[in-house]
Amino acid sequence: MSIIAFILLVFIIVFIIVPLVKIGYGVWRARRNWNEAMNRFRQAAGYGETTNNGPAPAPTGRRKKKIDPDVGEYVAFEEITVETGATAGSASARPSAAEDQIEDVSWEDIK
Repeated sequence: MSIIAFILLVFIIVFIIVPLVKIGYGVWRARRNWNEAMNRFRQAAGYGETTNNGPAPAPTGRRKKKIDPDVGEYVAFEEITVETGATAGSASARPSAAEDQIEDVSWEDIK
């Protein structure tokens, strides 16, 4: 093997193969960390472990109401219509006194 072929082989290994292996390992590690984080989140949220080791748990179904429908009473009501605006009689309206406005801050224009 000539010296040029040896240098070319070392160049290919050092500058091409090693960086590709490092990139592949970094991608694999990032995916593994992401999946572990999502599994921890699912466990904390109560969704259970999501692995392929066994069958998925059956859904629990619909939840029951917390308050029994027999508790409480029905209250009958009737609609009350209220006249508003100009059609309402002004004689039946209560007189109101104008109130003084309270001023917390006095404003000055800055020139």
